[in-house]
Amino acid sequence: MFKSWNRTELSWALYDWANSAYALIVMTAFFPVFVGGMIVDPPPGNLNATSIVGFANSAASLLVVLLAPVLGALGDQYGAKRKLLGAFAVLGVLACFSLGLVERGQPLLAAFVFACGNIGFAAANGLYDALIVEVTRRERFDRLSAFGFSLGYAGSLLLFLICIAMTMQPGWFGLADPIAAIRLAFVLVAVWWLVFTIPLLTAAIDERPLAMPGSSAWRHVRAAFGELWDTLREVRRYRQAAIFLLAYFLYMDGVYTVIKMAVVYATALGFTQVVIMTGIVVVQVVAIPATLAYGGLAGRFGAKRMIMLGIVAYIVVISGAPQMSIPLHFYGLALLIGLAQGGLQSISRSYYARLIPASESGKYFGFYNMVGKFATVLGPSLMAVTALIIGDRYSILAIPLLLIAGLILLFFLDDE
Repeated sequence: MFKSWNRTELSWALYDWANSAYALIVMTAFFPVFVGGMIVDPPPGNLNATSIVGFANSAASLLVVLLAPVLGALGDQYGAKRKLLGAFAVLGVLACFSLGLVERGQPLLAAFVFACGNIGFAAANGLYDALIVEVTRRERFDRLSAFGFSLGYAGSLLLFLICIAMTMQPGWFGLADPIAAIRLAFVLVAVWWLVFTIPLLTAAIDERPLAMPGSSAWRHVRAAFGELWDTLREVRRYRQAAIFLLAYFLYMDGVYTVIKMAVVYATALGFTQVVIMTGIVVVQVVAIPATLAYGGLAGRFGAKRMIMLGIVAYIVVISGAPQMSIPLHFYGLALLIGLAQGGLQSISRSYYARLIPASESGKYFGFYNMVGKFATVLGPSLMAVTALIIGDRYSILAIPLLLIAGLILLFFLDDE
């Protein structure tokens, strides 16, 4: 499998291995548990863990929405996508490390540091996505994108199993309790993320700047917001690209909400940490081969069909979630998510890469990232508000209508 890729392609894919540990261990699995342990009675403003995690995710996503077009334009103009990626990856690493220093009774501080980590993660990830057009040929987009996601699932699973062992048996590792184990897990994720980012930052990638030497960076920052409007107009001229981006905005709202809110939601329904962590392992194990399969099946059946299949799986998962009452239900939904999640993300990324000019990939992927992150502003916030109004169990039912709308739009997309 590794022999199929050259050194540059491998260094690019390895960043998925690096940052996916943050997505799984911090964002999905441990931070919701950690922030719940930070809350003391009475909680500040009567906030519960669901609302704190939801609002922190949304605030970070909103800032990334504003940053994405600027970062994409600057990356294109100065040939600096990797440098910017490195800067925001370091921000995420430092925030992740700092989470291990937060004390009990400081849930809002924990949420702030978590939001900073999410900003670093999301901003760097948008620049990483844009680099795919610099590291491989067009006909290899689907397979390389899927390979990267599968590496991400494998690497994050490996570190996750170690972190689970620490939280389940903290005494084996000389730790006082599970919260101390979670703090150490945050530190391990930070180190992991930093170490495995180095190959991408040192790889032989020829980023050719569009700007003239000595041109003003501030001028390009100001121009970036103008380019955002220009990009929107350009996309609207291409009907298929416009339809895809609107559909992507809708269906990724559901995908990212499930990723970011699944643990805190399952905890609110009364599932034990053992059941929840087992479900996460199921997702990761199933997703590794499923994502690779998506890359191959997209070439045979078409990317649009594979994206639609993933959306249908998510509609089933979310619609059935409020009915969960026993561990078997949770494991079944985890299996469906594992089959769909990585493939849906990877094929969306590679499909969009075909629709844009390679020389301006930073700008166009900045817009793509902005669209995706704006969806995550709405989803977790909607779920958080719904949880406050009608309770945790039915809070997730606000999401399927958006997935269905995205699915309908894809019917109007010409797969050729």
